Amino acid sequence: MKAVRGPELPAILAALATLAAGPALAQQWYGEAGQGLHSARIERGGDSLGVSCNIGSAVLPDSVSISLGGTPVDGRTRLEFDDRRGGVNLMLRGGIFQAVDPVSDELFAITVRLLRGGNVVKVMTATGETATFPLAGSSRALGPCGQQPPETAPTDAPSLAPSEPEGAVPGLSPIAAGANLG
Repeated sequence: MKAVRGPELPAILAALATLAAGPALAQQWYGEAGQGLHSARIERGGDSLGVSCNIGSAVLPDSVSISLGGTPVDGRTRLEFDDRRGGVNLMLRGGIFQAVDPVSDELFAITVRLLRGGNVVKVMTATGETATFPLAGSSRALGPCGQQPPETAPTDAPSLAPSEPEGAVPGLSPIAAGANLG
């Protein structure tokens, strides 16, 4: 057996450390900020779910990105939260949903609010592909995403009206929640 030395050794040690860490390392949410944007992401195998939000950049819109099997998702994609908290339907192009108008801005805000809580999110594409991502650590990784600036934040938190069904998300309309959109 030949001893490994030189420039190959650090690469081999890094690969072994990644294997030893196992799936837990690849299943953690992480966030970063820079140049007026904040982004949060989780990767699991070849699947990934990411959120980017504008925190001062006038150039890029808020967005959600999804890749399954290393390929960006195109078309209608459903995100279901904890199999009971509701979900959202997003239209992705090139793996990205962009919030570019008041309706998509609201859908982005709802998506981020749902990503902040619960246990898991299940991604389902129109072609039948699925992936499940844990939500532990998502709130911390999302940082300022989806939060209103202090000068526009409401003074009273919304409450569930008696007519809203059990398990409904406050302030979430049936349309925004993905109720039979065809």
